[in-house]
Amino acid sequence: MTPGTWTYGGGTARYGVAGQTPVATLACDRATRTLALSRHGAVGVVGAASAIDVTTSYGKRRLPAAADTAGMTARITASDGLADWMAFSRGRTRLEAAGQPPLTLPAWAEISRVIEDCRK
Repeated sequence: MTPGTWTYGGGTARYGVAGQTPVATLACDRATRTLALSRHGAVGVVGAASAIDVTTSYGKRRLPAAADTAGMTARITASDGLADWMAFSRGRTRLEAAGQPPLTLPAWAEISRVIEDCRK
């Protein structure tokens, strides 16, 4: 497991070590009913296309992502089945992106809360 814990607030779940910048974020955009999955860390050129591989106990999906100032972000609709895969994965979700160490994150309730926020 990647060191850290999930925290939740304002439609966003953040994963990381307390007092440090989170290493991953799942956020709801209620206006568009989309989920933004961010992998934080240096990724190279802002705006460059990339991908985040998401692996759960249900399967693996590659999401197109864009580099931003915080790292890289992929977006899915709140109704996408991948959201359920992440929420109900048995124990963990793995995030992989080129040039970054993989993240292995526990499947805690904070993920489900963000998804529920977006589906209301």
